[in-house]
Amino acid sequence: MQTHIIIFGKNSEKSKEVFEVLKDFQNWEVAEITDVEAALEKMHLQKINMVIFTRGIQMTEENKLRKIGTILNDEIIFLHYTMQPSFRKEIVAMLNKQRLSREPNVTIFDSGLRKININLN
Repeated sequence: MQTHIIIFGKNSEKSKEVFEVLKDFQNWEVAEITDVEAALEKMHLQKINMVIFTRGIQMTEENKLRKIGTILNDEIIFLHYTMQPSFRKEIVAMLNKQRLSREPNVTIFDSGLRKININLN
């Protein structure tokens, strides 16, 4: 299953830094978008897993993306880019947690043994 990530910001140098961090993951589709409306359109057409904000964006743009993005996908992750060495590990951990939360859980309750008065405790 492919992971879709949007890098959103007006600073192309920071976007390139994020691309460098994410380039080794072949099953990740990473798109750099600088316009709010284009980002919203992409979110509408595809299930976006994560939006990474870089510098140069206005708070109104970020809020709009957060609000509408959450409506389109309640599992979407929003993250601000930091130049910390652990940023890549943080992204991987968040996406793994998101993936695991989507996996189906099955609980089986069988009360058949109780009907014949057998107690296994």
